[in-house]
Amino acid sequence: RIAHPWPPDFSPITATAAAPDTVWVGGTPGLCRLDFSADHVRLQGRTCYGGKQIGGDTVVSLLADRGGRLWVGTTKGLATFDGKIWRFINRSNGLIWNDLDQDALFEDKAHGLWIGTSQGLSHLTSPNAILRRDPPNISISRVSVAGRILRGDRKSTRLNSSHLVISYAVFC
Repeated sequence: RIAHPWPPDFSPITATAAAPDTVWVGGTPGLCRLDFSADHVRLQGRTCYGGKQIGGDTVVSLLADRGGRLWVGTTKGLATFDGKIWRFINRSNGLIWNDLDQDALFEDKAHGLWIGTSQGLSHLTSPNAILRRDPPNISISRVSVAGRILRGDRKSTRLNSSHLVISYAVFC
């Protein structure tokens, strides 16, 4: 039994076990890490993480994935922590909506991440790719205007109101 090991203004909402001796507890106003050792519980050195690190002050979902990364769903988006760096994902870089639902994170067999929001479901099929700092390589394979393919030697063309189609591939 734990007798209130977090700050007095902390109100727990959800929790997840990240290792045999570590539990993350999310709530308002943020996230706390609890470390268990034999007969006592202590807060990790930096007891709680707030809006600056996790992007929101209310944590509604937590998931420790099989790769050791912690996923933190807030009312303002999704944060992830690899043990060193916090990263944040929201509508501007892939989520269908910022407001995550309570306990709505799931890792599938292929290591994809399913994220439930108040406006629908997002699926990160390759979470590592979206978290990369380097931009992906892009290759333009074909450009056509009004059904006519533009060749590589042509630097420009007149568009007017013609239909433009650009085919490309992204390599992560």
